[in-house]
Amino acid sequence: MTTTTLPAPAPRGMPAWMIILVLFMGIVGIANGIFVWLSSHGHRDLVREDYYAAGLKQDGVIARNAAAGSVSLRRDGSDWLLEAAPAAASATGCRLRFYRPDDGRADRTVTMRRAAVSAERETWRGPAAQMRRGQWIVTAIWDRDGVDVSEKSLHLTEP
Repeated sequence: MTTTTLPAPAPRGMPAWMIILVLFMGIVGIANGIFVWLSSHGHRDLVREDYYAAGLKQDGVIARNAAAGSVSLRRDGSDWLLEAAPAAASATGCRLRFYRPDDGRADRTVTMRRAAVSAERETWRGPAAQMRRGQWIVTAIWDRDGVDVSEKSLHLTEP
């Protein structure tokens, strides 16, 4: 008796894992194509159009802060008393900008007048209005004939 073995049936089509792999590669290719199309047809612009001018303005603020030296601000009765190093002595005017981080409606500007000048300190005085309690950022800005020459930011806690 002879035994004959029948040949194994020929596989039909591709295996399932290969079909899944081809579909996955197709989806990745389509997604990449969509992203390339979106990036080439999208709106490309800077955050702001005047970024160079704004950068120069910020450089000026940094330079004015360095020129201000040491500054102190305190209440003296119904006035603000601002004492500064002589670096600001060449200024012809001074103003204080009060900035309220949590409420911009409370912001205000106070114009100061020169009260005294000595070799060590320069004193400016201005009216102190009633202010809300909490944190304030105060920027003292000195100018010479309308051009800002120095400035200094201070943190103030109003009781």
